[in-house]
Amino acid sequence: MECFYEEASGRLAALLAAGDDVVLLCEGDPFFYGSGLHLVERLAARFPVAVTPGISSVSAAFAKLAVPLLRGEEVLTVLPAILPDAVLSAHLARADALAILKLGRHLPRLRALIAQSGLLSRTFYAERIAQAGERLLPLADCPPDMEAPYFSLLLVRPAEPRR
Repeated sequence: MECFYEEASGRLAALLAAGDDVVLLCEGDPFFYGSGLHLVERLAARFPVAVTPGISSVSAAFAKLAVPLLRGEEVLTVLPAILPDAVLSAHLARADALAILKLGRHLPRLRALIAQSGLLSRTFYAERIAQAGERLLPLADCPPDMEAPYFSLLLVRPAEPRR
């Protein structure tokens, strides 16, 4: 992937050096696990950059789910799916709410870890939020061997507040 970002930033730098304006469109927030950050990191020292953030996939998915993201002093933990099982399990054991991004082929492994952690009933699968083909459903309703597309994430809701 690094080669792609080097090549792309080189092309953009050539256009910018020639005096052209360049617009890079990214879905969601370009600096929230987004591809835009890799290009800005390579270009910002040489060229002026303006970033207009969008709504992250995490916020958009929680809004579509129509449940509170966080209350009071709860903490949201955001994790990439590529982390090792031991690291993911440790976060699952202590987090109030979680978002796990970039699922792809990792979904079956994540589902098993979430089930082992006792969080399956609080976890939702979101795919292509705010795009054609959007899906949002309980993770328990997903087939155990299902693979997920690039634009997918898991949301582990906070526990219901004690009354």
